Amino acid sequence: MPTSHNPYAPHSKVSEPAVTVEESKNEESLKESATAPENATSASENTVPDGPAAEVLEWVGEDKDRAKQALEAEEAGQQRVGLTKKLKELAE
Repeated sequence: MPTSHNPYAPHSKVSEPAVTVEESKNEESLKESATAPENATSASENTVPDGPAAEVLEWVGEDKDRAKQALEAEEAGQQRVGLTKKLKELAE
């Protein structure tokens, strides 16, 4: 008698649903934010980025204090003319 597959028989292998890298990162960030105090800010949030001018301007946004902080850092460091000019405008 030929053997047939019994769909009601228990399977020895149970496959876990696939988790994408993005889902894994989201889970990690949720865990980190759940353990961090609500009023705490990370050091990177208060530090002027040392990357491209666009990154610095994104960090500054419309915040005059951040613009002043970024301007001081730029004048002490790379001294990019276009970025310095824009930061002076934002700091006023």
